[in-house]
Amino acid sequence: MKKPHESAREGFTPVRVEQVKSQVPTAERWIELREKMPMLPEEPQEVHVVTLISDTGRRVPLWVGSFEGNALKLHVDGIKTERPLTYDLMLETFDRHGVRVVRADVVRISNSTFFAQLTTEAQNGEQVFDCRPSDALNLALRAGAPIAVAEGVFDDPSVEEGPDTTT
Repeated sequence: MKKPHESAREGFTPVRVEQVKSQVPTAERWIELREKMPMLPEEPQEVHVVTLISDTGRRVPLWVGSFEGNALKLHVDGIKTERPLTYDLMLETFDRHGVRVVRADVVRISNSTFFAQLTTEAQNGEQVFDCRPSDALNLALRAGAPIAVAEGVFDDPSVEEGPDTTT
């Protein structure tokens, strides 16, 4: 995996993607998860968890959608697809229009939902976009841009590593 970029900003910790994992949690674990996230279906389903890790070993497990998780896993594993994925197309479009991805930040968590921002740069300066962490991570990894997590996210009590998020 890529090392975190050394350009740390105040209030943020550089991270890297440690792993992208998909699995079906046990029935017991699913019940625990549904207590925290009642919007989950009653029956256990496959989940995709991206674990971000800092140089000091602090981890943040992010649940992501199936498409986004698979796209991340393909990239992390170095697997190229015959046709470009949506994120590859977006980066090619950015490039042709003189836009580069500067960084991706996981900025907060609220009610077990993570929020992120993607920063881009073009001739007219930097632009910050609110987005899902999975989209920010997919674009940043493909662009070779740094990824960081706000300190408050690490410290949030709802960020936990359950058996579905550990190796």
